[in-house]
Amino acid sequence: FNHLDLTLTNLGKASSPSSLFPYLPNHAIDNNLDSCFYTNRSKPRVWTLDMLKEWKVISVAITVPFASEYLFILYCS
Repeated sequence: FNHLDLTLTNLGKASSPSSLFPYLPNHAIDNNLDSCFYTNRSKPRVWTLDMLKEWKVISVAITVPFASEYLFILYCS
């Protein structure tokens, strides 16, 4: 099987209606461990990744500080 581990910045477009400057949505996919993305406190907190074409996705990893305090719903379409 072919394994692609590419920076998603080259494969898609990240967006959010409520991002905080300078923590922009594309920071979540830039493969830089020193950058990050934050939303404001409005709910629901939404972050979207448009991968621009159809891909076979084997796994998704989400890293969140204090993850036990948050409820996540992952929608894929």
